[in-house]
Amino acid sequence: MAPLSGKVAIVTVVVKYNRESAAADEVVQSIGANRALAVKPMSALWPALISIQFLKSFDTVTEEDYDAQFKLNVKGAFSWCRAVEKATRTLCKALGLNGITVNTIAPGATATDLLLVGKSEEVLSGIAALSPFNRLGTHNDIASLVAFLASEQSGWVSGQAIRVNGGTMV
Repeated sequence: MAPLSGKVAIVTVVVKYNRESAAADEVVQSIGANRALAVKPMSALWPALISIQFLKSFDTVTEEDYDAQFKLNVKGAFSWCRAVEKATRTLCKALGLNGITVNTIAPGATATDLLLVGKSEEVLSGIAALSPFNRLGTHNDIASLVAFLASEQSGWVSGQAIRVNGGTMV
């Protein structure tokens, strides 16, 4: 019998788009509309990716401007990540009694169109150099973890936010 036979992994994919939704909608359709969701960052579903930038010269940015930008761009992302990790632990406790494990996968820089399109080779090399492996992640890096989490070998792994980032510290 195959090692994953009879196992189910519930994977929810959030596809982020910035301008037009057509490409994101195509990705969602290829994954399956019941397993994926296209989200524009200004949506309330993705508050951590809302960001503000001031169209001012550096010498005219006030301390209040800086504080507002920091609060939204840094503290907002931090708060969103904490909420996701807390929900993971809460669901772990609630569903563990039924033998169900719950984990969150937090991928790092992964070689997808979202990362690659519009960036120079120099920028991509710089991002890859942030990892001790000196490369970007691949979809197989993420899929391998999903397969492990759906296997018998991961039965004692639950309530975790697992960073799949090649050792890159963000």
